[in-house]
Amino acid sequence: MGMDGTPFDVQYVKYKAYVENNKYPKMILQNVDWDTMDKNVPVFQKYQLLPYLNDPYFENQLLKNNIITNSDVYLPFLKYAGEPQAIKVGFSEYLGIQHFISQKHHGFLGAPENWDGANFEIRQKSGKMIWSKNKDVEKLFIDFLNDCQKKNIKVVLVFAPFYYKLAYLIEDFKGLKTYYRDIAKKNNVVLLDFSLDSMNHNENYFHNVSHLNKRGADVFTLKLVTKLKHLDYLKTSK
Repeated sequence: MGMDGTPFDVQYVKYKAYVENNKYPKMILQNVDWDTMDKNVPVFQKYQLLPYLNDPYFENQLLKNNIITNSDVYLPFLKYAGEPQAIKVGFSEYLGIQHFISQKHHGFLGAPENWDGANFEIRQKSGKMIWSKNKDVEKLFIDFLNDCQKKNIKVVLVFAPFYYKLAYLIEDFKGLKTYYRDIAKKNNVVLLDFSLDSMNHNENYFHNVSHLNKRGADVFTLKLVTKLKHLDYLKTSK
């Protein structure tokens, strides 16, 4: 259920739209990290949501959670203000000038293989990263877990790998991990924590301190699937 640079409020809308229009999934792997519970202001890559405003349910959920405004709905052209690339692509496609083919496979595109250390240096100069939890977003997250339980959807929370030095830049990193362990325990779901995995010390698996590259994603996928196969928690699913 992860989305690029997106806290849980937008992810929740995606979840609600999905279960409203599709057969319920048997399992959801939900990524959690230091900004999952933050408020999505401003909305990152808002353009990816705009083409779906013709779906009334999706539109209502976005409005309800203050991710879009009424002007986005009732003034169709204005909703793309501040999104020059989206406007360019839209006109090019409509006029037949150029067709843009997605490079993603089932929604995934591997990051470049080479390590970029500059990202860590920039983060260092910015000082400590303070993780926070917005009460409204936190409530949505608990509502999500409760809704999945009612629909018999198994949820596995996953704290994905990141380059180990990033932990030194996160204020109260131990508190962050305790926070998600408590949520998992209180809501009877499993948390798979890869924040201390051995691969986190290998720069060859990362594009920058917070993102795996394609090589790392392949290695992590095998690690994740192996853990999932041995979870008794999932073996009760039909």
